Amino acid sequence: MFKRHHHVYMSPADDGGTPPAGGAPAPAPAPAPAPAPAPAPAATWYDDFQDQGVKDWVKSYGDSYKNPEAMALKALNLEKFVGADKAGRGVIVPKGDAPPEEWKAYFAKAGVPTNAAGYKVPEPFKADPVMTKFTEAMHAAGMPPQLFGPVMEFYEKEIVGGVTAQQAAKDAELSKKAEMDLTNLQQEWAGKDSEGIPIYDKNVEMARRAARNFIPHATDEEMSNFMVAMEGALGTGTFLKTWANIGNAMAEHRFIASDGGSNAAATAEGAKVRIAELKKDVTWRTKFAAGDTEAKAEWQSLHKTAYGDKPD
Repeated sequence: MFKRHHHVYMSPADDGGTPPAGGAPAPAPAPAPAPAPAPAPAATWYDDFQDQGVKDWVKSYGDSYKNPEAMALKALNLEKFVGADKAGRGVIVPKGDAPPEEWKAYFAKAGVPTNAAGYKVPEPFKADPVMTKFTEAMHAAGMPPQLFGPVMEFYEKEIVGGVTAQQAAKDAELSKKAEMDLTNLQQEWAGKDSEGIPIYDKNVEMARRAARNFIPHATDEEMSNFMVAMEGALGTGTFLKTWANIGNAMAEHRFIASDGGSNAAATAEGAKVRIAELKKDVTWRTKFAAGDTEAKAEWQSLHKTAYGDKPD
C-alpha cells in the first residue's frame, strides 16, 4: 500500500521533467537539413541554335520533336501537304499600320527589284525622261515586275498608240482641207498676168518670198517648221492669201523707180540686198537658169534699181 502511495505522489524531479528553477537549461533542437540542389536542366538537341525565336518555338512543342529527325519529318510532311513548289514561298501581308521595313521586306519577297532600273522598259521609251520618273514611282509603290510588263503594254498600245492614231487622223484631215484650199485658190487665181505668168504660180512665189523676208530664221529647217505651224493655225487658203498680198505689196514698192534723193538711195540699197539674197537662193537660181520669165524680169529690174542699168 505504501509503495503505491509513494509512486502517486512522486516529485517532478524524480519523474524526468523540467528541472526546478535555477537548474541546467534544456538542450537546443537540432537544425533542419538543407534542401537538395535543383538538378541541372538536361541538354537538348537544339541548344546550339543561334536564333532564340526558333529555339523557343521548338521548346514550346515539348517532347513532340525529340531529335532533328523528328523535326525533319514534320517539314517533309508539311511540304507534301502544301506541295514542294510552294514550300518556303509563303508570304504574310503586313498590317496597314506596319512599319516601312515590313512592307519593304514584303515587296522584296513579292519580286520587287532593288531599284527602278530593274524594270524592263521597252526600247522606244528608254530615253524618255518621263519614263524614268514613272519607273521610280512604281518602284516606290512596290510594283512587281510581273505587273510592270502588262502596264507598259497597255501604255504603248492605248496611250501612245491612241495619241499617234489621233495625230494621224488630224494630219489626214488637215491634208484634205489643204488640198481643197489649193483647188479653190487655183480657181480664184486662174489665168495669167500681163507678162504671161500664171497668176496662181506668181502669188504662191510672192507669198514664199514675203515669208522669207519677214519671218526671222537661222536655218531653212527653222523657217520650214515656222511656216508649217502657221499654215496649220491659219489654214492653207488664208495662209497663202495673206503672204501673197504682202509679197505683191513689197514687189510694187520695191520695183517702182524713185525720182532721186534719199528715197532713191534707199531703194537702190534695198535692191542690192535683194540681189545678194537671190544669189543664195538655190530655188530661184534654178528657175532663172531655166529661163523663168518672172525670175529674169526681177533680176533686170533689181539691177536697174541698184546700178542704173540692166545686166548683160
